[in-house]
Amino acid sequence: MAKSAAESVVAAVLEGMQVDPEWLNRNEGSVDWWAQRLRQRIEYGHSMQHGVNACSFIRATTDCLRDVEESNELYEYIARYNQNAVLSSMVYKPSARKLCLASTVCVAEREPQSGYLLAMHTIALQVAEAYILVDGFLAQGWPNCFKTRSGGAVVDESAHPTSGRRETYDGILRVRGPYLIHGMAETAFQLPWLEAMKALPQSPSVRTTTADNGLTAEFPYGPGPAVPAQPGLLRSRQMQTTLLRMWTSVRHPKFGSGCFVALDIPDLLKDPRVANLLNLWELEFPDAMSLVGSWGWSERGCVGYRSFLPSFMAQECFVLTTFCEASRRSRAIGDLVRSWAR
Repeated sequence: MAKSAAESVVAAVLEGMQVDPEWLNRNEGSVDWWAQRLRQRIEYGHSMQHGVNACSFIRATTDCLRDVEESNELYEYIARYNQNAVLSSMVYKPSARKLCLASTVCVAEREPQSGYLLAMHTIALQVAEAYILVDGFLAQGWPNCFKTRSGGAVVDESAHPTSGRRETYDGILRVRGPYLIHGMAETAFQLPWLEAMKALPQSPSVRTTTADNGLTAEFPYGPGPAVPAQPGLLRSRQMQTTLLRMWTSVRHPKFGSGCFVALDIPDLLKDPRVANLLNLWELEFPDAMSLVGSWGWSERGCVGYRSFLPSFMAQECFVLTTFCEASRRSRAIGDLVRSWAR
């Protein structure tokens, strides 16, 4: 049976990260591996049709904590963490009482190269960030939302089924170095890449503008048709739009320069549990879009989608992918949120 594009991309990513076979465990449709005591699972889905294009999906999940007790404080912590999401989302799975970092990457069957590049950045950074998160808790103390009278959350450690527990740290955990170095300079994302979104044939946006600091665009929120926001114009719920910002002037608190991605929806959802539900929904039911960011708190104190593309990964293909996926996300999330309201 021929491999899907996603399966081929996963094989190439593991080779690119130079993962030692001793710490790999291959399953049907997935691969587990250990950079030390935390497991990262990389799953690849079957091909699916999206219009005239076929695509397949990669889902990467890195175990962080288990025995995590559900609470409002926990969801608030997660929503604030995800406000500065970089390619992965912090997600809580209530049924398993586990906390993880997770993401999905959509791979186009016809052009898998951009999917490979995005998957390489996402998977490598995710596992490195997971260890920084967990090691930080152990060194600096646990936030209150992970503590209970019975002891609270613990690190979700595991071992390879035949090689046992890994004591040494894999070299991939130092992958953040080039991202941090490039982030010290001005952004590597070029304004002409963003301006090219205005000239797209059959653009999915109802309005796109650019300035020196980046791009803003509006997309139909749900099936449409939509009308751009205008001062004094009252739009029906069915004609509302989401607002995408791709700004190169915003610096990430850890990664420095790059491209800040923000998608705001017209529904002012203020329950942090909803942000976690949206992330779980995207992970379990992926449309033709990549979850390389997260639903978390926005600057307005309500739920919004946030991501950050560091300068080290600056390529024009990521601008186009982010722009088009914002349109698909706007339609999908609009339908979902409205179904909840019924």
